[in-house]
Amino acid sequence: MDNELVLKYKKTIVAVIATAFALYHFFTGYFGMPGLWKHRAIHLLGVLLLVYLTTGWTKQEKGFNKISVIFNVLAIVAILCMVFYIIPNAMEIQLRQGSPLIYDILAYAVIVVLILEAVRRMLGIPLTCVVIFMLLYLYFGNLIPGALGHPKFSTSIIISNMYSSLRGILGSPIGVASTYIIMFVIFAAFLNKSGGGEFFSDLATSLTGKKIGGPAKTAVIASAFMGMINGSPVANVAGTGAFTIPLMKKMGYDADFAGGVEAAASVGGQVLPPVMGASVFLMAEITNTPYIEICYRALVPAVLYYLVVYLNVHIEAIKRDLRPMESQSKKRAREVLKEGYYYVISLIVLLGSLIMGFSPMKAAFYAIISLIVLSWFKPSTRMGIKEIIEGFEAGGRTCLVVSVACAAAGIIVAVVSVTGLGLKFASLVSWIASGNLFIALVLTAMASMILGMGVNAVASYIIIAILLTPVLTKIGLPILVSHLFCYFFSMTAGLTPPVATVSYTAAGISGGSQTRTALMGLQLGITGFIIPFVFAYEEGLLLYGPFIHNIVPILTALVGLVLITCGFRGWLLVELRKAERLLLLIGGLLLVTPEPFTDIIGLALGLVIFIYKRRAVNSSNAIKTTDA
Repeated sequence: MDNELVLKYKKTIVAVIATAFALYHFFTGYFGMPGLWKHRAIHLLGVLLLVYLTTGWTKQEKGFNKISVIFNVLAIVAILCMVFYIIPNAMEIQLRQGSPLIYDILAYAVIVVLILEAVRRMLGIPLTCVVIFMLLYLYFGNLIPGALGHPKFSTSIIISNMYSSLRGILGSPIGVASTYIIMFVIFAAFLNKSGGGEFFSDLATSLTGKKIGGPAKTAVIASAFMGMINGSPVANVAGTGAFTIPLMKKMGYDADFAGGVEAAASVGGQVLPPVMGASVFLMAEITNTPYIEICYRALVPAVLYYLVVYLNVHIEAIKRDLRPMESQSKKRAREVLKEGYYYVISLIVLLGSLIMGFSPMKAAFYAIISLIVLSWFKPSTRMGIKEIIEGFEAGGRTCLVVSVACAAAGIIVAVVSVTGLGLKFASLVSWIASGNLFIALVLTAMASMILGMGVNAVASYIIIAILLTPVLTKIGLPILVSHLFCYFFSMTAGLTPPVATVSYTAAGISGGSQTRTALMGLQLGITGFIIPFVFAYEEGLLLYGPFIHNIVPILTALVGLVLITCGFRGWLLVELRKAERLLLLIGGLLLVTPEPFTDIIGLALGLVIFIYKRRAVNSSNAIKTTDA
């Protein structure tokens, strides 16, 4: 049998497994699961099968070689132990907690090895090293002297916490992945498969194409729309960037700026409701907060982030005198909405179901059904059996990265819990901070950014949430605010050099320098590092309390962020001098500080600079008129 035929059969097998995998979750999301432990085991089985069938031993691997074939055969044989031993004996394995059989121990070892290799293939070496380090600490931490050491644990205790209970590998992270996350991933896959991505790009173009700096503003709006349905920033860059980055370059933006705009805009999609990023579902589980409430709390910070990124683009377009492209906006927004209204309706169904109190799984189920049914009203958008199957297949494939990260996170969570490492780490940070909230926030932000350079946002958020949110809550920050703070910094880590995965993806499309693109994305998305500190001290940005009381904090934060942006970009009506930039930065920082006195000073500084530059513009215009 030749290589091409083998690849063809493999592609068919993968399509069947991915479709069946997504359909299983689609129906269990509505009709219920066959027990938590068994459901999570089935999800992990499907994920591992798809990972090993769709990825190679090395990234450069083409087709098949002996090492790849041998390794994949061994992996599939090992996975079969889940089919014939773990899943059929789910109840017995759970009941044997504390006294595992030799077969339980072997099965546990097999799963850990499979997860480690899946993490290496999907997420790279850094997170793999983190998981291995945690396992070594679990087994040999008793040899470490002092406070960081722990008692020696028996095999039965390790197996009970890592394998046969709902605390380890099959704990909350994989539980969230197998319920909430995958249903929303399937919904996003159906939106993309039915042309939703093109619809939102067209809508963004119709709204911004005729404005100055049109393509760059289209990138911001389109990435915001895509972020509402797809919480993956890398996928957002790859999807919208393929369209917007070439347009920006054609209009006159350099490759580094074009890539930076797309990176900064795509990162924000992780905090923009209604879908947000995968970590939000984990946050809902950990904090015991309804998902719809998290969406509501994150709305204002997300909008502020995008407004400032949009302002950055606008200032750059004015400075470069980049005019709109007439050929861009052939359709009006009304015409675009008329052609693709059912995409919007499906989002309304999703939000309406959540507001009415339905579980996220059922809300996603109804949204998917509504999307399919509404597509039948127009021949050009009608989804047939083929398109529906392809939608499920795409959903089954898309969830792999998040699910593998959640499996790894389950191991880390179990180790932190069993060894007491979380309490030890929290005590160390509390000692350094000495009860000072600002110092604790800075340490948390630094840890999130450093960790986010090596691992994806899901794993970064979980690790930081376990280790550091207890410190923040102990000092007095509400638990949800603490988690949102960690979540924001896990998100912005995708922009942070020297390892900025989101910016590097954008640079690959733009052809620009990875480092310069990352620095530009960091500059454009700088508000993502400021906003969490603002809402940590001013909960009005998270819409706590009566809305009328939150208007002033929101407006002062907005004005402050605008002043900071103008100071960074060196532009307010006209070019700014260094002293003026510094005064604007100071004024902006005073405005985002939640004190009435600092707000007045910051607003006064901003007004003085604005009036001064306004007079300069008027004088310049008067001179031009006289000369004419």
